[in-house]
Amino acid sequence: MEFAAVDIGASGTRVMSSSGRTALIPNNAVMLSENDDIKMSPYDDTLEQALYIKIRKLSASKVFPKCVLLGVMAERKSISNIRPSVQQQKYLQDLNYVSAITAAAVSRIELGAEETMKLYIAVPPAEVHKAQEAFKEELVGQFEVEFPKYNGGTTVKLNITDVECAEECVMSMVSFMFTQAGTVSDAAKQYMTGNVLGINIGASTADLCIVKNGRYIEKSGRTIPVGGNIARDYLIERINDEYGFELPFTEAETAMAEARMSLGNSKVDIPNIVSEAKSQLAEEITNRMDPYFKSIGVPIQTLKGVVVSGGGSLRSSYQEGSVTKCTSEPISSFITEKLKKWCKEVSVVEYGDDARMADVRGLYIKAKMDASREETVKKENFQI
Repeated sequence: MEFAAVDIGASGTRVMSSSGRTALIPNNAVMLSENDDIKMSPYDDTLEQALYIKIRKLSASKVFPKCVLLGVMAERKSISNIRPSVQQQKYLQDLNYVSAITAAAVSRIELGAEETMKLYIAVPPAEVHKAQEAFKEELVGQFEVEFPKYNGGTTVKLNITDVECAEECVMSMVSFMFTQAGTVSDAAKQYMTGNVLGINIGASTADLCIVKNGRYIEKSGRTIPVGGNIARDYLIERINDEYGFELPFTEAETAMAEARMSLGNSKVDIPNIVSEAKSQLAEEITNRMDPYFKSIGVPIQTLKGVVVSGGGSLRSSYQEGSVTKCTSEPISSFITEKLKKWCKEVSVVEYGDDARMADVRGLYIKAKMDASREETVKKENFQI
C-alpha cells in the first residue's frame, strides 16, 4: 500500500513516504488568485526555493483550486504571511488542505512515491473524528499539482484513494514504543505495562494522552494552549531587559535551539536565559496537569513514566566543527523537576534528538501495520 504520512505543524509540514524517506515543507504562505503573475525566479534549482504551487482537483470541491506561495517565495512576496492557526481546528483551515496536497506532491517529486496513495494525517485528539470526515471529503480524489517555477515547470498527478486521521500525541507515543519495523523499542519495554503519559509539545500547543498497557485511553486525549512559543516569548522579554532590543521571532527560535545569539559579528552564550524560559514553559504545562488528571480520573501517582516529545521538547545545542555542544537541558528535565513535587517515583523520559519527527514516524508505523494487517487478511481470504 502506497501512502504518505503528513504532520502539519505551525512552522512546517513533515511528510514521510512508504519508502521511509522524509521531507519538510514550510507552512508560511501567501494565498494568490489564479490570475496573479509571479515574476520572481527561484534563488537556485531546488524545490525548496520554488514553492509556487497551483492545485486543481478534478472533481467538485469547496477548497480547490488553490494557488499559493510557500516558504522563501512567500517571504519574498509579502511580509504578511499566514500560518496554520491554533485558534481554529485544523480541518477548518484551507491552508492545511493545501499543505496536505503539497506534501503528497512533494513525496512524488522527492521521495519516489507513486501517483496512487493513501494519506495519513496527524491532528489534535479532540478533532480526530470531524477531521477524518472533512479531510476525506476534500482530499480523496484526483489532483493535478503544478510547480510553475520548478525545473522549468513541473506538474504531478495524484490519486488519493483514502484519508485516515490519527491523534498527534498518540502517534508520538507509537513512535516511542515501536520501531519502524513494528517491534517494541528497547526504550519502551519497561513502559508496556501500567500508565504512561505522553506530552507532545508543539509551537503553540501541547497534546496530552495516556497509554495503559500499551493501548491509548481515548478519554485522556487533550490539547492545551501551551507550547514552545511561551518559552520563546519569555526569552525575547529577557533579552530586551538585558540587551535593550527586541529579538525577532526567527532569531529567538534559533537562540532557543542553540542557547546563544548573534550580536554583530559575535556569538553570545545565553544558557541561563534559555533555561529560565524552559522552566517557565514547564511551569505552565505542569500547572494544567492537576485539573487534567482529575478530569480523566487517573491519579498522577499511578504513572510509571512521562514521555516528552515534539519540537518544543528539544535540548539546546550547536555544532562547532565536528563537535556538538549541548548548552541547555531538554524541557523534559524541567518537567521532571516540577513533577517530582507531586510524585517522586515518576520517570520523565526525553524522546530524543529527533523529537520533531515523533508524530510523522508514528503515522508511518501505523500505516505499515495497517498494510501488514490488510495483507494478512487478503492471504487468509485467498486460502479460504
